[in-house]
Amino acid sequence: MVERCCNRLKQLRVIATRFDELAARHTAGVNLASLARWGRRHRHRGGGGRRTIQYGTERDRVDEPRGPPFDGWSGALMAGKRDWLEAGLAALAADGAGAVTIDRLCGDLRLTKGSFYHHFKGITGFRTELLAHFEAESTTRFIEAVEGVSGPAGAKFARLLDLALADEGDRPGLEVAVRAWALGDAEARAAQRRIDERRIAYLHELLTESAAPDAASDAYPTPSPSPGAASRATAPGAAAAPSEAGDARTGKDDGARDWLPLARLLYLVLVGGGHLVPPLPAGELRDIYRLASRLAPGGPWEET
Repeated sequence: MVERCCNRLKQLRVIATRFDELAARHTAGVNLASLARWGRRHRHRGGGGRRTIQYGTERDRVDEPRGPPFDGWSGALMAGKRDWLEAGLAALAADGAGAVTIDRLCGDLRLTKGSFYHHFKGITGFRTELLAHFEAESTTRFIEAVEGVSGPAGAKFARLLDLALADEGDRPGLEVAVRAWALGDAEARAAQRRIDERRIAYLHELLTESAAPDAASDAYPTPSPSPGAASRATAPGAAAAPSEAGDARTGKDDGARDWLPLARLLYLVLVGGGHLVPPLPAGELRDIYRLASRLAPGGPWEET
């Protein structure tokens, strides 16, 4: 309880930084902040007596009026690390990496720098965690959701497409902003490369899974050879014909094909659609993917 109280008092910059030259001034600031907090806790009256609000509980969120995380000197609520990171992604999507500053974040959340330094050591550390948060929200979360789908690979593709094309506000602009950030920053470039490789690898995994022999046999049943074809196949010196159960365009069995080029093609459609001005709408992207799914084993995916 004492630690929580100290953390809330440290939301005030004058207390968190301790720049006061005299101990008396610092003590006065602590006393003023404590009085302001005490007054907020006991400001609600009713039923013939005072009512104490229990901050940090569900009751507090129900009874207290909605407002910004910080209200002047009282500092009753503290933004969590996720709140700061989400504010960072919003600033990044709106105005680019140059807008991700402590002053900008504190202004957007209406919090002091003390709250920021409670979670992060500085802006450099914040940007490192911001890239990790972006990867978790835009890649890891999608993969985990798709892996929770039971059924063939086609069903997983459909779920992944729904997640990737869902309208999530600033997400299309955020993808472009992160790539622009990667052009001039080594750490962002390494993170973007890791994200791209991970996404393409997962698409490749799904394509390979859907082209497995058991999946391919269900999607492409092997037709019975005609008597004439059987006699020609068994004739001495007959040339080997492409497998009728394989890919008719390449003569190569689906299970033996390398689906990495198609995985890259599917990913490039998403990346390129976001870079158009204005970005390609989700409905048009879905039509493009519906056409591209005809190249995939078990496609088109809307039939799965």
